[in-house]
Amino acid sequence: MARMKDIRLTDLHINTENYRFEPVASQKEAIDRIIDDQGDKLYALASHIVENGLNPNDRVQVTTSNHDRTKFNVLEGNRRIVTLKLLNNPDLIDSGKHSSMKKKFWKLHEKSKEQAITEIECTVYDDPAEADKWIKLKHAGESQGIGTVAWNAQQVQRFEEKVEGKSSIA
Repeated sequence: MARMKDIRLTDLHINTENYRFEPVASQKEAIDRIIDDQGDKLYALASHIVENGLNPNDRVQVTTSNHDRTKFNVLEGNRRIVTLKLLNNPDLIDSGKHSSMKKKFWKLHEKSKEQAITEIECTVYDDPAEADKWIKLKHAGESQGIGTVAWNAQQVQRFEEKVEGKSSIA
């Protein structure tokens, strides 16, 4: 059974068994792996969140931690949660390896600290297996039409023309 719940960012744990990388032993390692893997994409996401907020169509999916019933393990949305944690505390970024990214995050932090996101609405699953079908649907492609079907170039162009006023060359 899934339910919606507002959860403090500090109560959300990054998935140490995230499918983006091999399992790791700690939160710090999980955050470091996502930073290493995603690099400047995290900064782009952070900038977009500062300007526009979180996507209301895309909730973070979590389950209650087995070790501490007041904490939650992120099943889907780890990149967003890491990004928010970095916006709130850029010191989570390793200075030596990613010093330029850390500087950029500090600038964003200063710019956005008045409206910092410290709590987000999440979908909470009692059993992580309940979330698996939705996670696969989001990340595994079209799945014969039940997943998200990407637009082709012409469909993107129509959208951009109508919504953004960009005209096509053709």
